[in-house]
Amino acid sequence: MKIDRKRDVRTVKQELKVLRQLEGCKYVCSVHGKGDEDGRGYIIMDLLGKNLAEARRHDYGDKMPVPVAKVVASGLLRALESFHTEGYIHRDVKPANFAVSPPGEDATAGRWILIDFGLARRYVGEDGALLPERHDASFRGSTTYASINAHEDKDLGRRDDLWSWFYILVELIEGEEGGIKAGDISKLAEHRR
Repeated sequence: MKIDRKRDVRTVKQELKVLRQLEGCKYVCSVHGKGDEDGRGYIIMDLLGKNLAEARRHDYGDKMPVPVAKVVASGLLRALESFHTEGYIHRDVKPANFAVSPPGEDATAGRWILIDFGLARRYVGEDGALLPERHDASFRGSTTYASINAHEDKDLGRRDDLWSWFYILVELIEGEEGGIKAGDISKLAEHRR
């Protein structure tokens, strides 16, 4: 169950709108109910297992073995591809926004589900044509996993979700404390300003 806080009302409504349009997508959780109680909206969704950040820390420590990371990264990529096929970009791809299904399943055996669509946006119109680039875009996402385009306040596209996926892959293999940190590459944009 996701319950909005007062400041999240628009985000939760946006997420519900996206979830309703993605019914039937096997890499997105299903909505089982929604409502409003005391001025706070809520959504009841599928119960999922650990998110990727929790699975990595709990099951593998700081970093995953390369064969495990390859299987997990492929599962994440399938979820993103499915989401993009539906005409959406996520704009906040990070380990905490992927959860394994069913609950209790191993990271390599379960299906990775994309969650948290509060920042999601359609990139194609109803006619299937690409929407024009917006020139007044502002930063979206999580700084550690955001693409250089996000740091430069450019309008985001599918490529930017894939850059975030790549940063996750680097972090899975190298760990948060070793070698290159996933966010180091994206932070280059900050130095170019």
